[in-house]
Amino acid sequence: MAELFHTVVEIFKAYNGTSWHMVLFAVGIVYLFFTEKDKGRKTLLVYASICLFALFFFPLFAAVVIHILDEETYYRILWLMPVNLVVAYAAVKLMIQRKNVWQKIVVGLLAVILIAKGGDYVYDHPTFVKAENLYNLPQMVVDIGKVLEPEEGWVMAAVEPELLPYMRQYSANIHMPYGREMLVGRWERHHLLYDEMTAEVIQPETLYEQIERNFCDYVVLRQNHQIDGTLEEYGAEKIANVYGYDIYKTNYNFYWWKEYEEGDDEQTE
Repeated sequence: MAELFHTVVEIFKAYNGTSWHMVLFAVGIVYLFFTEKDKGRKTLLVYASICLFALFFFPLFAAVVIHILDEETYYRILWLMPVNLVVAYAAVKLMIQRKNVWQKIVVGLLAVILIAKGGDYVYDHPTFVKAENLYNLPQMVVDIGKVLEPEEGWVMAAVEPELLPYMRQYSANIHMPYGREMLVGRWERHHLLYDEMTAEVIQPETLYEQIERNFCDYVVLRQNHQIDGTLEEYGAEKIANVYGYDIYKTNYNFYWWKEYEEGDDEQTE
C-alpha cells in the first residue's frame, strides 16, 4: 500500500508540474468552506472537491482503477476537479466582498496575476501550431479524409502512423483496423497489418493479404514509401494523391461484412 501511495503521489506531482493552480485551488476550497453560505454551491465546489481529492489518494481506489486502466491514465481522475471554477469563484467572491473600490481592483488584479503566473503560456510551446482550418487538424488530414469519407455508412482505412492520431478526429465514419495504441511502444501492442504498413520495404502480397483479413476499403501510403512491386498488381486502384500520400481503393467489396455486422447488432438489441 505504501508503494502504491507513493506511485499516486508521483502521478499527482507529474500532473501538477510547476503550476501553482493546485495551491490556489486548495486556498479557494478553504476560503469557500468558511465563507460560502449557499449549501448547493458549497456541496458542488467544496465537499465534492474534498471527496474527489481524498478518493484520488485512497490506495484501494487507486489499486482498482490502475488495475482496470493503467498508471498513465489514472491522473485523469483529477480532471473531475473543478479547479478553474473554484479558483475563479473564490477570487470573485473575495473581490466583491471588499467595500472599497480600490480594494476590489487590487484583489482582482492580484488574482489575475497569480493565475497567469501560476501556469505556462501555451502558445509559445514548440509543439504549438496555428490552426489551419476549423477542424484544428493538419490540412492534409482533412483533405485525405474528404476522399475517404463515404456519403453514407462507414469505411475501413489503413493509414500511415503519422495520420493515426488525427484521422479518427476528422470523422467517426472512417474506421481503422489499428489505432493510437500502436504508437505507444511501452504498451507493446502488435498488429500484422500495421507491421507491414510500417515496414521499410512493403511487400504488396503480404500487405494485401492483411488488407483482406481486416476488411479495408482504402489504403493510404506515403508516395515515397518503398514497395517491392505495386498494389495495382493485386487489383487496388490509386484514386488520388493528396499532400504526397497515395490513396488506394481496394478491389474487394466489404459491404456484406458491414451489413452483416449491422444486422447482427439489431438482432442483439
